[in-house]
Amino acid sequence: MWIDSHCHLDSFADISAVLQQASVQGVRCFLSIAVGIENFQSVLPLSLKFPQVCATAGVHPCYIKKHQLAGLKEWLTECAQNPKVVGLGETGLDLGPSSPDLGEQINFFQVHVDVAVMTGLPLIVHIRDAWEPFLKIARGWKGKGPKGVLHCFTGSLDVAQEMIDLGWKVSFSGIVTFKKTEALQQVVQALPLGSFVVETDAPWLAPVPFRGKENCPAYLLYTAQKISELKEVSQDVLAKSTTQAFFDLFPKTKPYFDEFCISQ
Repeated sequence: MWIDSHCHLDSFADISAVLQQASVQGVRCFLSIAVGIENFQSVLPLSLKFPQVCATAGVHPCYIKKHQLAGLKEWLTECAQNPKVVGLGETGLDLGPSSPDLGEQINFFQVHVDVAVMTGLPLIVHIRDAWEPFLKIARGWKGKGPKGVLHCFTGSLDVAQEMIDLGWKVSFSGIVTFKKTEALQQVVQALPLGSFVVETDAPWLAPVPFRGKENCPAYLLYTAQKISELKEVSQDVLAKSTTQAFFDLFPKTKPYFDEFCISQ
């Protein structure tokens, strides 16, 4: 069984068809990621309708201008009480073009961190060109911070190892199939099984041979195939290790996903 650890299912018009297409490829379960408070109102119902889907709650760093810091902690805390909300995010830091003020991003991120520590839920973290400020924050936790996953990881081996040592996972997407990503592929080769999960980030970042087109969870297999080649392990071994790594980080999902798989 494969788990798509990061996708945006609310982006699709025919979600039932998307899930069925993925299931045929062995992608059985899904973590559907919220990027804002309004968006969460579309994400949560999917997790309630489909037993193989769980949800997250959070505010993406690129969308903080649409949100108020006041009340965010209370909203996240309330969301965390929902049985099918299993993580907090997508949150993080983004220093790409036209990104919001870094100080404001850090304020929003810190609220997610505080609620994650309080509730025990893991973070789903987006980092773009902001490893230095992120690591400065993470090092300040001194081992008492939250757990989480570095979504769509494109950082260095040193960064990955430092966060793995803190109990985090990294997540690899279709980017590992792209040309000129040798450095990232070397990170994949170096990291041990169990330290990472796999994702599509659908509908974005479709793997080769679909690069530039709309991504979907069924395409997770193309990313998995590339990682299997890089790791020199079978896809079965990789599926088992990434599934276990996912459950280690998101234990709240396991009863739902186990029950769904047994019922099929």
